[in-house]
Amino acid sequence: MNPGLRFFVAMVSASFVAPALFAVYVYSGAPGNQLNGLWFVVAIAWLVCLAHLLLIGAPVFMLLRRRDKLKLETVSISGFLAGVLPLGFLMYPSRHDEGYSSSANWHGTYATFYENGEPTRYAWLSHIESSLVFGILGAVAAVVLWRVWAVLGSEQADHAADA
Repeated sequence: MNPGLRFFVAMVSASFVAPALFAVYVYSGAPGNQLNGLWFVVAIAWLVCLAHLLLIGAPVFMLLRRRDKLKLETVSISGFLAGVLPLGFLMYPSRHDEGYSSSANWHGTYATFYENGEPTRYAWLSHIESSLVFGILGAVAAVVLWRVWAVLGSEQADHAADA
């Protein structure tokens, strides 16, 4: 298989895994009548995943490949960091204007996330949880990209051995 096509197929494969897992995470336990926005969530998650793969994943993958470091540990750690770092910086719980308060249901507990403009421990716990979820999704997508790429390459090696 053409190396460019091989990488493209691996990228597309990886781009569908994380959104599917994200949808399961978001909608697990939701009653059937609350699944209305499922396809919208999957579409947005796919676009975000594709952007991560193109802007962060592909360059890191090529760097690891060039340095002959494509192993489960390096690929999964790189994918985890690619998922964690952008969210960690973009969604960092920061101060708001004085008087701002925010509360919501967090795992069955009504929790205050911001009180008088200051993030509470629930804001930090929610941030850590979200970061870990996106890191795990990044690691899974990276491993899928690597394994699909490897399997398509082993098919090439099989054809060369037959010749």
